[in-house]
Amino acid sequence: RGGPAERAGLAATDVLVAIDGLRATAAAIDTLREQRRAGDTLTVHAFRRDELFTAALTLDEAPLDSCWLQQDDAASAGARLRRTAWLGPDA
Repeated sequence: RGGPAERAGLAATDVLVAIDGLRATAAAIDTLREQRRAGDTLTVHAFRRDELFTAALTLDEAPLDSCWLQQDDAASAGARLRRTAWLGPDA
């Protein structure tokens, strides 16, 4: 509540279709996350029910209670095997 998406007028049930002119895929979002910083504004295209709309979303700093995990592409073979055993072959 009160985050950048809500301030831009987006709702949890909206379906994102494009961000800054690129299809809203997981890979595209990861790329944008790496390239953009707090204060940057993104143009988001989304569907709400059957209506397409555009919103300007200004990024914030991540809250202090937020974190994410990232795979270590340089992990040892043993670590990769343990990761696959834990998360499955698609991890």
